[in-house]
Parts: sequence; structure tokens; C-alpha cells
Amino acid sequence: MGYIDKLRDSLSFRGNVPGLFISGIIECSAWHMYDLVWQPYMISLGGSVPLIGLIMSLWTAFNSLLQLVTGELADSVGRKTVLNYYYIFSIIGLVIAAVAKNWVYFIAVNIIFGIADSLEGPSFSPMFAESVPKEKMAVAMSLITLIWSIPGFYGKALGGYIADHYGSQLVIVIVLVAETVAALWFYFTTKETLAEKKPFKLKAVLRNIQGISKPEGRLIPFYIVAILDRFGWMITSGILVTMFKQEFGFSLTEIGILMTIEMVALTLVSIPIGKALDQFSNRKGIIVALVLTVILFSGYSLTSDYRTLMLLQVIKGITIGLWDTSVMLYQNKIVTEGERGKTIGNINSIKGLISIPAPFIGALLFGYIGFNGVFAASAFILALALLVSTRLTEPKL
Repeated sequence: MGYIDKLRDSLSFRGNVPGLFISGIIECSAWHMYDLVWQPYMISLGGSVPLIGLIMSLWTAFNSLLQLVTGELADSVGRKTVLNYYYIFSIIGLVIAAVAKNWVYFIAVNIIFGIADSLEGPSFSPMFAESVPKEKMAVAMSLITLIWSIPGFYGKALGGYIADHYGSQLVIVIVLVAETVAALWFYFTTKETLAEKKPFKLKAVLRNIQGISKPEGRLIPFYIVAILDRFGWMITSGILVTMFKQEFGFSLTEIGILMTIEMVALTLVSIPIGKALDQFSNRKGIIVALVLTVILFSGYSLTSDYRTLMLLQVIKGITIGLWDTSVMLYQNKIVTEGERGKTIGNINSIKGLISIPAPFIGALLFGYIGFNGVFAASAFILALALLVSTRLTEPKL
């Protein structure tokens, strides 16, 4: 067996995985660019920081509420079918963003993106997990992390450069073209992974609603940790680019460089983290990630120096790599294949629902106590999540 074949086997890079990986790389290259420019673009069209916070809360509401339905949908009609509709809604949202004449257009854009992301959330991770042998699942979760992190080497910096020199609207048009290419690649190169489809039943959705209000006892600590983590991150992440720009006067290129550093660190640690978690504790992975998050947010709250922010971006990349891989693996291990979409959808729904006001709260805190105060609030919330994480149990596949 040649070196390339050995590498592909080591990474489970066969079957659906190449198609999922390549389409993911294409679209994430685009979304890195979009994430950097849409907030300044909306402000240039008459928006404001509080309006960005409100619109992010609106996105969170649609994304979270609909996952009560889309999780069951993914377990019924199949992962690929649901993901095809994710691409359709994403493309529609980008078309509206590309032709926006004022900030009001972004209300529709974020509602549509909320619908799209509610379709992707409970579908993509299970489809990836079901495309590899069970013993390679942690490596597969690391590959998902790489799908987002590798384009970070160039996406945000490139998007910032294009926006600074040619305008943000051009960036959004480029994102639209890339998302269309990714959708076509996904459609023609992947196959359905759900072994047993079943009719979609509204009763199952109602059970899901009951399930998030009364989760299984063994899942309660994980629900609480996931909720606190999401809330703490959403306070800052929804308005991060705007905060960097308004607090420190950074250009989009400088902000793109900061975020590129994060993505480089994330990429370098993703595969080693996956291989380590295949051998060691998923629970401890979550706990260590939360420790790093508290350190990270505390660091942000104490500095305004660009070089220090660069160092913090390295820590952020490592933290996200460890958290995302540990949590995706934990979620996919703690339930059976037929329950994955529903369970992940339920978890995403409840943590999203509770986090609906977080971006707006972050915007208000930024207005009253500034950049450092916002991150101090996030550090406190993540410290609470860390305390609860000690109650997690180790999942078994």
C-alpha cells in the first residue's frame, strides 16, 4: 500500500468523506470572507452595533427553534436531503445580501440564514460520523474542524483585503459564487448515510419539544454546559468584528490577520486532538477546553495590545479545536445512530433559544462598559460552565 493510501486510511478519507471535505472547504472559504465583512457592510448601509446585536439574536431564534423540527427531519428523510435544502436557503440569503440597498435587507438575510443553519446543524456532523468506521469517529470530527480552519489560513485576510480595496459588496458576490459551487460539488459527490429512513411525524417533533424541557437525566449536565458555553461565546462573537473596528480602529485587513492566526492554530492542532481523543477521555477534553476559554476571555478583558491579541488568537484556535472535536464526539457517542439528528437538534435548540438575547446583551454591554467589560462577562459565564462540566459522565459508543 502506498503512502497516499495509508494516509487516506489513517484519516478515513474514502467514500463520502472526500466529497464532504472538499465541498466544505469551498464553502467555508467563502463564509470566512462573509463573516469578516457583513457587519461593517451593514453599518455602511445605515445599521448600528445594537441593530447587529438584534439581528444576530433574530438569527439565533430561527436557527434554534427550527432545529426542533429539522433534527427529526434529518432522522426521517435523510442527512443529504436536508443538507441540499441548506444550500438552497444559503444561496437565497446571499443573493439578497448581494443586492442589499440598506440595512433592513439583513433582517431577511439573517432569517433565511437561520433557516439554513437549522438544516445544517443536525445533519452535517451525523452524515460525517456515519461515513467512517466507528473507531475513526474522532478523526472524522477533527476533519470537520479542519473544514472550517484550513480556509481560515486565507479566507478572512483575503476578504478583508478585497473589502478594504474594492468594497464589501464584491466580497459577498464572491461568496455567492463559491457557495453555489460547493452546493453542486456536494450534490454530485456524496451519498445518503442514514441506514433506515422513516416517515416524518409531527408527534415526534412534539416529543422533541417535551425532550428539551425534560432531557434525560444523564444529559442534563451536558445541556447546562452547552448552554452556558454558547451564551458566553455569543455575547462576544456576534459583534466581534465591529468591536475590533470601533474599539481599536483596526482595518478589516488587520482584523483578518488576527482571525487568520486563530485558524492556523486551529488547523495545526485539529488532527492531533482527534487522535488523542480516540484514545483518551472526551469528558476531559471538554473540561480542558473550558479552562482554556476562561483564560482566553480573561486575557481579552485585560488587554488592548495588538501583539497580545495575536497571542490570544493562538489560544483561541487551540481552544476551539479541542472544544468542537470533544463536543461533536461526545454528542455522537452518547446516543444511537437513529437518535443522533434529534438529540443534536434538541441540544442545539435549547442552547440557542436561551442564547437568543446574548448578541444584543453583548452590544449593550459594549456600549456601556466597552470591549474589556464584554469579555469579562463572558469569562464569568464560562467559569460557571467549567464548574458544571465536572459532573459530566464519559460517553460510550
